[in-house]
Amino acid sequence: MNRRTDKEALASVREVMGSVARHVQGGQQRYPLVRPLAEAMAGSDSKIPQHISRQLDDYDDQSTLSQIRAYTADTAVYRLWERSKVVYAMDDRLLGDLSESSADKVPTAVLRGVPHANPFVLLPSPDFDDEETQYYRTHVGLPEGAFVYGKRDGGKYMCSTADERLDVLGIMFAGQIIERGVGCFQVLRCSVPLDGDTTSVDAAVTRTIKNFRWSADTGERDPARLEAWLRRYVTQVFNTVLYVCTDQPDIETYRPAATTKQKARKQRRPRAGDVDSLVKVGWRLGPELFAERQRHEQADQAPAGDGATRRSPRAHRRRPTWQTYHTGPGGSVPKLLWRKPHWVNAHRLDEPGSGPADVVVRPVR
Repeated sequence: MNRRTDKEALASVREVMGSVARHVQGGQQRYPLVRPLAEAMAGSDSKIPQHISRQLDDYDDQSTLSQIRAYTADTAVYRLWERSKVVYAMDDRLLGDLSESSADKVPTAVLRGVPHANPFVLLPSPDFDDEETQYYRTHVGLPEGAFVYGKRDGGKYMCSTADERLDVLGIMFAGQIIERGVGCFQVLRCSVPLDGDTTSVDAAVTRTIKNFRWSADTGERDPARLEAWLRRYVTQVFNTVLYVCTDQPDIETYRPAATTKQKARKQRRPRAGDVDSLVKVGWRLGPELFAERQRHEQADQAPAGDGATRRSPRAHRRRPTWQTYHTGPGGSVPKLLWRKPHWVNAHRLDEPGSGPADVVVRPVR
């Protein structure tokens, strides 16, 4: 599995952002009312000025109103991201380990403390050898990434993820769908409810699917297929954000250096796709866990020699888990830890006839 380099990740993000920018600009050109509506929606109070509301009332056609509302929401989400221009790039292998984590309850309060406001989550490169991926490519579409933003008052108003009133986590997927042999850009929005003191990944994803509003614009007509699509990609985004919100996550921030030409033109207008920070999530831990798993699995499969037999219990891998602890006055502040997977009875793999094992000796101070 080849992970994207810093530059390749940035190139992927810039390509997506270019498509998003063209999408929202097209909506503004088609419906001039979209821009002021989006600015109001992305504002601190989300209040729409009366003179804009009156202009909106002039539209009688429900189809046109639906288009205006859709373009407005897409534009507002993009505007929220533009304020920070932060991208989360999760290691594919760590994302796989996160998907195996136990479904213990986690405090929803930690998700109100996303360290970077309104991030864009870059999803793994699609595996076109996978049958489901091939199917999604022409039916629902393949998301390249997802914008994460906030909603408040039961999801009625849009807000930043840094807003204390946040009670719903919004996700807007952006990607491509193949229609009649031609690639077309599309977006799809859904919401993750955060009401209640605790939730689990499975429960949050299930509620997201249950609350998803069917749209005639959605290419998929099979509810079961659409549910599987939502479960796969909402889980990836939710796990990424949840991991970043844990105590001491494995993250490293990469800030693209300005070129000589850019330095000479500091006053140029920002361009679509400009990224201020690429937050590399699990780029150290992911490969380490993958290498450890390979070593133990290879040793476990090695044939016993010289009549040696393996004693029980056998070495086995214990799944990762989310663990909550509390700090602050009276334990009022919840913190979340991700306990990485580990091997139980791993010494059994090092018995005679069980295959070679690497040994790392560390000095003790």
